[in-house]
Amino acid sequence: MPHFPGLTRGLMAVVLYYDGRASVVNSLRALIQAREGRTFTLNLNDDVVHVATKFTDQLMAEGLTTKILGKIVLFIADTFSFSVDL
Repeated sequence: MPHFPGLTRGLMAVVLYYDGRASVVNSLRALIQAREGRTFTLNLNDDVVHVATKFTDQLMAEGLTTKILGKIVLFIADTFSFSVDL
């Protein structure tokens, strides 16, 4: 733990846990941004765009969009004390 002096192992575990979750979210965002689009372009290689589109299509077919939107709704409901029935 030389990169984080003064932190205990437990606190370091919590920091790394949330850092890992943030990395997964950022990776997913980058993949979705690399999809084929009508109004934007990232000037990526066509093979990269094809693989990213195919992979994210599979994720969306498995209900990723529904799960993410559900989590957002629950987070907002918890934050602002709304009652939500899903």
